[in-house]
Order: sequence, then C-alpha cells, then structure tokens
Amino acid sequence: MANAILEKIDKARKEKTDFDIKAIAKELSFHLGGIRLHGLFWQNLAPAGKGGGGLPKGDLAKVIDEEYGGFDRFKKGVLHGSNERGGLRLGCTQLLQQDGKAADYAGREA
Repeated sequence: MANAILEKIDKARKEKTDFDIKAIAKELSFHLGGIRLHGLFWQNLAPAGKGGGGLPKGDLAKVIDEEYGGFDRFKKGVLHGSNERGGLRLGCTQLLQQDGKAADYAGREA
C-alpha cells in the first residue's frame, strides 16, 4: 500500500496536478507505521522456551516498574491504548534514549 501511495504522489507531480498532501501524508504514515510495527513484532517476539515469554528483566523491567507501577499496569495501559483507537492495532513501548523514559505507540494494522 505504501508503494501505491508513493506512485500517486509521483503521478501527480509528473502531471502537475494538485493532491491533498495532508490526506496522503496521513495514509502514508499509517502504512509505514504498520510496516515498522510488524518489523518490531517479528524481531522481538519468540515462543516461550525459545527466547520469548516471561516478564521483562533488567533496565526494561526497572523502567516499567518506575513508569507504570508494575508489569500488569503496563500491559493494561498498552492494551487499552491500542484498543481505544479502534480496529486491529499493534502497540509497542520504546525506551527513549534521551531520558530513559518509556513512550507508548499504537499503530493501526491494515
């Protein structure tokens, strides 16, 4: 889908026609966000017993405890944030390098 949007932009530029840049930027962001979140999903998850499953450890566990008050509250908040936006969602939390704080992101799954 992202390639189709980029083709729309190229076509409009070649034909010197106007297009709704705000709508196209939103649509492109939507699809690129989905690509990025799927990449994170497959890079970071594994079945229990094969490197996945269980509770976070180390620095990540510490930040989750400090920022959310524990893993159960973290999980509830991320799921709520993802579901609140409607549709099927992928959610992730990233650790911000600048200040060591956590930031949540939910992107729509196409």
